[in-house]
Amino acid sequence: MGPAGAADERLSPDNEACYALALRLQALFRMNVNGSSTPKGSFVTDLDISGSDEGDFTVIRLVGDVDVSAAARLRDALARLITDPAEKVLVDLSNVPFLDSTGLGVLVGRLKQQRLGGGDLALVIESERLLRNFRITGLDRVFNIHPSVAAAVAADNADGASGTA
Repeated sequence: MGPAGAADERLSPDNEACYALALRLQALFRMNVNGSSTPKGSFVTDLDISGSDEGDFTVIRLVGDVDVSAAARLRDALARLITDPAEKVLVDLSNVPFLDSTGLGVLVGRLKQQRLGGGDLALVIESERLLRNFRITGLDRVFNIHPSVAAAVAADNADGASGTA
């Protein structure tokens, strides 16, 4: 042990147990506790967001969990990628294994903005588990939900053709 008042390099058994628990929580919640590039205690989100145009849609692809730690980032990305509330937007959730109520709230909020502006926001959901969440909440009756981007584009083309004929 070092001089009085100096920190011992080893952890006491109690501190060691706390550190082990913190590491487990870090893995569970992706929370930085060991001084990497993000501030201590901040959440690290593993959500990738990209946008492209397909057919008449602005397609926004999400990859990763959409939870409370990613909600603000998703809201900001939607605002940046959707430049016109009259646009038809398709949010692809095919690679989203988890979507919590905060993420649902972000999607519902953006849906309202699009519909008020004369546009729409539809979803691509492949996962039965994720789709079940929309059914339980009744949001499957609020959102237009498609099994794939191609199916959404085809349905939109069919609606456009029947509307002009």
